[in-house]
Amino acid sequence: PKSFASLFDLSAIFRLRPRESFFYELRIMQGPSLIHYFCLALLFTLYFSKNHGSLGLEEDLPTNNLLNLLIIFTFALIYPFAKFIVISFFSGLFGLNSFTKFHFMESVRLTIVILSLAVLSSFIPFDKIELLGSNSLLVSLFVLSVGLIFMKLLNKTLDKKVYLFSYICTTEIIPLLYILKVFK
Repeated sequence: PKSFASLFDLSAIFRLRPRESFFYELRIMQGPSLIHYFCLALLFTLYFSKNHGSLGLEEDLPTNNLLNLLIIFTFALIYPFAKFIVISFFSGLFGLNSFTKFHFMESVRLTIVILSLAVLSSFIPFDKIELLGSNSLLVSLFVLSVGLIFMKLLNKTLDKKVYLFSYICTTEIIPLLYILKVFK
């Protein structure tokens, strides 16, 4: 309960000056963290199965097949570990090793919150307001999360701003653009 309360603490999510909390003290492979990864995969699978048609994948992947949903769930479960490897590699490359765990945990937190909001919004009919559709909302929230992560990391350091921007581009912006390209 303490880790979930820390995960969804709105004041911590939107606070630009990060301070240590229970959420950042969790180990990457500790029980509560593994539950967070499982919830992230479950939320992504639910979002994908609900918005399958609007993503333009109706002919490629039928969602009524349980095997396809299990494959999507498995890839979504692997995502946090792949993200950690990417963050670890680029933080070492840019000399920002002290940011690795903080960046990863903040990224997981924001992804879970964004997917929670996206799943909730996918059950609300937005037929007449296209701007507030679940896909537009999802992209907007991910852009907001990149900005929040950048500002939080910027407030943790006083130097290396160019390195930090390049680091955020390689770990957050380029993968986000790639994912958008794949689904467009």
